[in-house]
Amino acid sequence: MVRLAGTYAVCVCEIHQNVYLLASVLNLHHKEAIHQLMDKIVCSRDNRTCMLHCYTDCPNNSESIKNYLSDLLKDYDDEEEIQFSQWISDGRIKLQTMTLPVEEFKKLVTKK
Repeated sequence: MVRLAGTYAVCVCEIHQNVYLLASVLNLHHKEAIHQLMDKIVCSRDNRTCMLHCYTDCPNNSESIKNYLSDLLKDYDDEEEIQFSQWISDGRIKLQTMTLPVEEFKKLVTKK
């Protein structure tokens, strides 16, 4: 990969951008807060195969993610709705605004 001075590589794939969009709804705008969320989702942010969901040996950390999300969303009732955006592929990639109850939103984030 050729890099220009002052630039760096970033991932702009659908999977990772969707995680960042979900994190923004949770007010996790700061890099450290997003890293905390990622640490709950993957076994290692430094493991390329894990980050690309190609690693089958990751432990199931869904309970850890659920607890983390419950803490972040403790001021919401499970029936309240959260509006967020996600990149959706249906032959073409498009940014779609979605609305889900808090409980369903937690399940979606846990699946990521």
